[in-house]
Amino acid sequence: MDIDNLTSATLRRFVVTFSNPLTRRITDYLRGHQLGPENPLAVLGADGKPLSTDFEGQVSYWTGDLLPSSDPRYGKQVQALRKSFVFRNVTLEGVEMLADGVGADEPDWGFTVSRPLGDDEKPTEDEEALIRELEGILTSWWDRRDLPGLLQTALVTAIAHGRQPVRPRIPDRFRDSEGRLKQQPPEKSLDGLWLTLPDVADSGIYTDPDTLEDYGLTRLSLPVPGGGTRDGWELTRLDEDGRTIVRSITPDGDGTDSGALDLGGQLWLLELRFARGAVTRDVLANQDALNVGLTSLSRNTRWAAFEKTILLGVDPPLDDDGRIKPLTGPGAESYLQPSVAREVETQTGPDGQQVEVSRERMYPGASVNKLDPAEPKAIQAAIDQATANIYSILRQRFMLMDDQATVSGRSREVATGSYLRAVARYGVTVEAFIRALLMLAARVSAIVQGRPGRYDGLRPVVTCRQRVFEPSADAITTYQALQQAGVISLQTLRGLAGIADPDAEQQQIDRERGTSPPQPKPQP
Repeated sequence: MDIDNLTSATLRRFVVTFSNPLTRRITDYLRGHQLGPENPLAVLGADGKPLSTDFEGQVSYWTGDLLPSSDPRYGKQVQALRKSFVFRNVTLEGVEMLADGVGADEPDWGFTVSRPLGDDEKPTEDEEALIRELEGILTSWWDRRDLPGLLQTALVTAIAHGRQPVRPRIPDRFRDSEGRLKQQPPEKSLDGLWLTLPDVADSGIYTDPDTLEDYGLTRLSLPVPGGGTRDGWELTRLDEDGRTIVRSITPDGDGTDSGALDLGGQLWLLELRFARGAVTRDVLANQDALNVGLTSLSRNTRWAAFEKTILLGVDPPLDDDGRIKPLTGPGAESYLQPSVAREVETQTGPDGQQVEVSRERMYPGASVNKLDPAEPKAIQAAIDQATANIYSILRQRFMLMDDQATVSGRSREVATGSYLRAVARYGVTVEAFIRALLMLAARVSAIVQGRPGRYDGLRPVVTCRQRVFEPSADAITTYQALQQAGVISLQTLRGLAGIADPDAEQQQIDRERGTSPPQPKPQP
């Protein structure tokens, strides 16, 4: 990549690699736009108003039957479909269930020394003091920025698409006139650090195919004079010394580099990335089938509640002016053929003049027909099958047992086997992501304090709490045995037992031990 000769066209080609043919559709489905794109294309005139309505774009995700788009009735059919469209976002439900398995409970994290410790060796007092200092700074920042909520939001997108970029931001008010970070005391060192979640189609890590170097690239919408926006860019890379550079690129291609930051080789863009996205083509196909079934069932119900009658060969009712009364839709009466048909024919008279001759003929037989609703069993079977398919693809067949009261708890646990394995794989990646995030924040804190590298001798330890069912008594007994044998720590034991904040629990235990009155001895 030629850093000094980047154009907007070149950067757009790089950003295109962050998407695939399903990216926009997955994003739309997660947001509830399952009949057509959130922003369908429209042809605009010079005044900015649409010249025509893109009926086809409004329902481009619909897989049911429709009239040809060239049919004059197509527009009205699309409008009727948009009005009666029914969907249930099982795709989002399944993705959120996977995300809940990793991030519903706040992860446990802390710091320890990076150097290897010998048997029974503990960090020194100075190292312990440094750990407490850093954990205090990061805990305050973690809570202030609501990182558990941000992580949960990022997980939904990352699981669906396979990745979610996370862009750090430090507003200009936390920089001096030369663009350098203003120095702050430790307790305020992370006041200026925010995290944002760019759209997956606009941001990501680009690997140069020639040098195999990684670059973080984000497309930004920048306001321009006179209104509107244009594409700007933020590019992050490492210089020859491994320091992080952030370049801001204007819509005209002018770039400005920030000062080099010693972030331990980290880019100014993180990415929560999994091996693949969970929302695949077959998930979308089954969601489409589910939507067709639900919409068909709804329309079928309308016919059941409002019976429609079709009359053939019967004169329609007229208003006082002799015009047919408009009756349409469910519950209406449709007159498709009058009782008397009048035909007009032009003929040549004896004098050679053109004359009109009218004839009347009776319609051969009158009839009255009623449109009854279809038997819903086939439609419901299609709905149930599509729902089951989505849950199965997303490793959640146990969700199909919700209405089966006789299924044992053990059977439900066995049914969650594939789900738990999937969640465990996600958990490993999420733990690595949180470690990278914490180290980035620790290094930014040290720089803002004016002491770069202060925390480089420490490393984060992260554990995601992956739990679907509350632990049984037997499981807790096993955890206790592992803790007593020195296999797991007391803090880990409490986390496995379902205690949300093991540290707060220990503080409460200490308070109770220090203030509780002595208990009387049992009498013999």
